[in-house]
Amino acid sequence: MRLYSLQEAGNLPLSSVGRKAVNLSRLYTMGYRICRGVVLGAEALPRYCEANGFSLETAEPQRILAGKFPEDIALLLSEAYHRLRGEKRELIVRSSAGVFESCLHIQSLFQLEEAVKRVWASFIAPDAAAYRSGRPNGGMAVIFQQMLSCEISGVLFTRD
Repeated sequence: MRLYSLQEAGNLPLSSVGRKAVNLSRLYTMGYRICRGVVLGAEALPRYCEANGFSLETAEPQRILAGKFPEDIALLLSEAYHRLRGEKRELIVRSSAGVFESCLHIQSLFQLEEAVKRVWASFIAPDAAAYRSGRPNGGMAVIFQQMLSCEISGVLFTRD
């Protein structure tokens, strides 16, 4: 288990880094400017569950939120935080799919750790079951990125 840069995520299995990370990687290779970021692979969530005495299949949001990070994951989270906060920019913790929670304005390692739990809890939440149905349930990757200070943002939908 390790962190992957967004640049390399496009060369990794979708099941390991998630669709959002792969798409961000593709944008990067096409020359678009994207915020620096890293990905914690999907294998971290089952590892977290196991370390806290339950399985991904029996996980509940409250158990995810109350758990403690095993040392290997805690070290990766610390590495992600220190790699991206070097310029004192706030961070965003995002799920690997748009329907799950994202946490903005992360300014400390503690906030980052709590955000990861919230993002993972949103994956387990009952209202996410419809999205997950028919998809492999091997975990969910988490993306850490530097935030931009914006006055306006939006989403563009096309016919494609």
